[in-house]
Amino acid sequence: AAYYDAFGSDAPPPTYDDVPEADVHLLWGANPAVAHPVLFRWIRNTGGELVVVDPVESESADHADTHVALEPGTDLALARAVLARLLETDQVEREFVERHTEGFGELVSGLPHVSEAAALAGVSGEQVETLASAFENRTLVYWGMGINQSTQGTASAGALIDLCLASGNMGAGSGPFSLT
Repeated sequence: AAYYDAFGSDAPPPTYDDVPEADVHLLWGANPAVAHPVLFRWIRNTGGELVVVDPVESESADHADTHVALEPGTDLALARAVLARLLETDQVEREFVERHTEGFGELVSGLPHVSEAAALAGVSGEQVETLASAFENRTLVYWGMGINQSTQGTASAGALIDLCLASGNMGAGSGPFSLT
């Protein structure tokens, strides 16, 4: 539903061809080391940075350069905190947003304060900053059933898509990539 809301189609914009082009592989609420082992080996062999956002010290987190262990059920709050931080630090690709999106002003007006959302998610401001800085690069954001099947699944997946759109991470080696 999040893909339909954002793009009018239920298909991820990135493809497997984008995996070796990414500078950062951001795994959010997914454990592809177990659920998608062939893809995970490929991700690890690309040489890109591996960032895992997951409350669980998973097999994927064991291999991460950075593991952000948020509180269970707070994915949406953390993703919104990261977007708010992108705005605070002027990391939003405004030209891309203006040219290719609708409703950004409304989205921004509903964002939480970074510190409040970070506290709700049980992470530090430094961890929010680490996640925000990942979007300065070509970043593929992967998520799985942990996001898709949560009580806030559509909103959380939409928030991850929003991060890609706001940062201009929609092209070779970047974008929102649901693993199903």
